[in-house]
Amino acid sequence: MSESFLKASIIYATFNIKKHNLIYNTFIDDTIRYLKSGSSQYANFDYSNGKLLGDKIGWNKLLDINNTESFFRFCIKHIAITFKPFWFKIAYLGRKRVFSILSEDQLQCFNIAGLTTEIPSEDIIQWWEDIYILSREINNLEKLELGKLGELKTIELENKRLKNMGIDRVAKRVSIDDNCLGYDVLSYRLNNNDIVELKIEVKSYSFGVPHFYISLNEWLVAENNTDNFMFYIWNISSDSLLELSPKDISEHIPDNNGCGSWQSIKISLNKE
Repeated sequence: MSESFLKASIIYATFNIKKHNLIYNTFIDDTIRYLKSGSSQYANFDYSNGKLLGDKIGWNKLLDINNTESFFRFCIKHIAITFKPFWFKIAYLGRKRVFSILSEDQLQCFNIAGLTTEIPSEDIIQWWEDIYILSREINNLEKLELGKLGELKTIELENKRLKNMGIDRVAKRVSIDDNCLGYDVLSYRLNNNDIVELKIEVKSYSFGVPHFYISLNEWLVAENNTDNFMFYIWNISSDSLLELSPKDISEHIPDNNGCGSWQSIKISLNKE
């Protein structure tokens, strides 16, 4: 339903219902019957979904928006924030990226809203900047949630392993206390009957081949603890785990050259 709301026939229907009600103050169902029985200029819009969209936004929020372009912009932004469609999630990459994946119906809505003009006005630029900020926020929240799930899965797995190894300790999410340690979970292993620490940096993804980012700080900590450090790469969708040592990762770490130094890298592995 989130995708189907982004159609001109629906948003025009919402606009017509609002406009008629503002003048005549009738019940919405009576308004729809009147509009559908009138001229073809008004009769052929999708009033059922137009009513639903108005209900979801809140009719009182729409009362003072009398310009068609502004009305479409307001509705598109509300659809984006409420339903978080895919185009909204990638909007921070730029509006041309958004346009490239929109359906014909969706792109028509952006055209009516004046959001596709080659040289946008200041208010159009502001609309897109608001969307960029919101898009980044939702992406950051989703990444945090993926990271949290990966850490919780790691804690559960490590506690089972510790119990099976007869180690009377529990794994700890140290990232909660200090997010600059260079690892997320502290667990333990046996080394010649001695209990030693195992530092685990957790990465999570939800689709495609294993892919993740490593910061310079994380790598320096891993490099200095090669015997008791692991990278756990969780595929949250399939609940599968890839365990990599610093040695496994080292071949993907770049060199610093000249006056440049890397701070973060993305690693994509060619295997599921």
